[in-house]
Amino acid sequence: LATRYKVSDRFNLRGSVSTGFRAPSLQQMNFSSTFTTVQGADIKEVKIAPNYSPITRAAGIPELKQEKSLNASLGFTARLTSALSLTIDGYYVKVKDRVVLSGQFSADDPDIDPVLTAEMERLDVALAQFFANAVNTSNKGIDIVLEYNKAYGKNNFRALLTGNLQKMDIDEINVPEKLDATADLRATFLTEREQKFILASAPGSKFGLTLEHNWKKFGLGARLTYFGKLTLLGYGDGTAEDFTPEFNRGDLYAYVPDDNTGAPVKDQYVYDGKLVTDLFMSYQFSKRLGLYWGVDNLLNVHPDMSFAPGAKWWAFNNETGGPWDAVQMGANGLRLFARVGFKL
Repeated sequence: LATRYKVSDRFNLRGSVSTGFRAPSLQQMNFSSTFTTVQGADIKEVKIAPNYSPITRAAGIPELKQEKSLNASLGFTARLTSALSLTIDGYYVKVKDRVVLSGQFSADDPDIDPVLTAEMERLDVALAQFFANAVNTSNKGIDIVLEYNKAYGKNNFRALLTGNLQKMDIDEINVPEKLDATADLRATFLTEREQKFILASAPGSKFGLTLEHNWKKFGLGARLTYFGKLTLLGYGDGTAEDFTPEFNRGDLYAYVPDDNTGAPVKDQYVYDGKLVTDLFMSYQFSKRLGLYWGVDNLLNVHPDMSFAPGAKWWAFNNETGGPWDAVQMGANGLRLFARVGFKL
């Protein structure tokens, strides 16, 4: 349901409410894999079980169902002058039963259901994880677009300012009864590390400013993009003897030993906001042929290094195994480009 109310020739109110769904993908329902992992000095087999398998049912995980969403927005558009326009929209999105991959449950854990332990032993695996409708989230935010577009003669100047501010919350984690016996089991079902990844999929802020001038055949522009702050977690350290005093389940709760004292340090990587500058140019040889060239990330800005302060020897303990996680701004740095465009 969507509606618009014309207050005047220059001002409109608009709003919408809708529901949606997403069926589980074929991969989420049917993917099956057994691989080897090394944890400390131990080599273990890990099973990612398909949703229909006996081991998944032994874990108390039901058949995957569709994700459901509720979406609402309210905003306005305003023509401030003949060349200047402004739109602002607030939105709310609630998603129920999001499908995610669980953490790894151990056959050595005395607190898991004996039926699940028996299934893992039957398959000769030490660890198992599953796709499940694990989490409900809600997201609220605001989009802002301010645009100035002015033509004079055969020339044109355009300035575009965009912004997004938002906040995502994890409302509920849907832990199956058979995996709900202890705090460690609940933490394993959707680890704090995975929760951070979910929240990082909706960065708290992003802004962009584009300035562009076009003459008859030549165009010149610059774009500034601000990528907001993100916080992610590393894998932690699962070897209790690495800590002083010994600390169990550093891998589950994302802790690593301090470089000097051995005390637990949160394996947390803070990626502060960064401003990236792009330049671009174009030349039209004819109505059909054009040349485009420029530079992305002119100042060669990179994300902050992924390490926890006080635990530099555990740096890069992340998904990529490198200096940065796969954050929104990317990590490739400066890039030159040129291309030719041809219209048939």
